[in-house]
Amino acid sequence: MLLLSSLSFAQTSSKSDLAVKEFTFITMEIPPFMSEAMPEQGAATYAIREIFKKLGYDFKVRFVPIMRTRTVGFDPTVTGFFPSFKDDDFLRGMVLSKTVYDTPWVIVERIDKPIQWEKPEDLAKYKGGNVNGYTIRSLLKTVHNQKKLNLEAAPDDALNILKLAKKRVDYIFIDAGVFKFLSAADPRVKEVAAQLRINPKIVMMNHYGVAFKTDPASQKLMAEFNNNVSASEFNMLVEKYFREKLK
Repeated sequence: MLLLSSLSFAQTSSKSDLAVKEFTFITMEIPPFMSEAMPEQGAATYAIREIFKKLGYDFKVRFVPIMRTRTVGFDPTVTGFFPSFKDDDFLRGMVLSKTVYDTPWVIVERIDKPIQWEKPEDLAKYKGGNVNGYTIRSLLKTVHNQKKLNLEAAPDDALNILKLAKKRVDYIFIDAGVFKFLSAADPRVKEVAAQLRINPKIVMMNHYGVAFKTDPASQKLMAEFNNNVSASEFNMLVEKYFREKLK
């Protein structure tokens, strides 16, 4: 679920000539990257806002439940959605920007019951947990579509972790950075974190970007975004956020 890469601006770039200087993107609660309750609405939101601010735009964010993000394309007041990735089923009717952030998608397991797997079919003998709305994709997509994965849904990452600790599931899928953050910052997760660990075999690398609608104005904005973004700058902004905003 979720988060993004770096953005850098050319020294000679000029502010956009697009008429609309304010626009709105949809996102969802995945702390620490996007969260309505966190300073600047999370690290990824902060990084993207800073990038667009340099281009002369006022970047607005609307938080919705995960499943509602699939309706972004039908909302005329919205320019796009973030974060997204190449085979994200949230991308219907939108186009993905260049990658701005790479992060591992992993399995978290209980230390007393490690998950032994080499290929997706090996997970069939276990009961897994996944946040409702998170896309099952890449190498897992085929076995999931064949209903060979036994998955129980959770409303968010923290509750998914707690279900694992309570032995309701054998493993969970989660972004590695989100797991590390919640283990340190969420009191409920912190209490059980010593019982859990990231499985050594990474499921996949998520390559995140921003999804834009296909109308001419949104596509012009995406072109400007792509021309002024780099993973290194985005990561610098995310690191700055953690250093200065979460003291």
